[in-house]
Amino acid sequence: MCSIYQSNSTDLFNLSIYELSIKRSIVCRVILSSMVNSINSMKA
Repeated sequence: MCSIYQSNSTDLFNLSIYELSIKRSIVCRVILSSMVNSINSMKA
């Protein structure tokens, strides 16, 4: 019983870390694309 509960809690913890990493990569991509757009608008 205790081991099952521990494995479930660690799975939830890993899932939250996984979701955070996905959100962070999306934010990084958005920042990079906006930087590229601003550089392109400066060149134009």
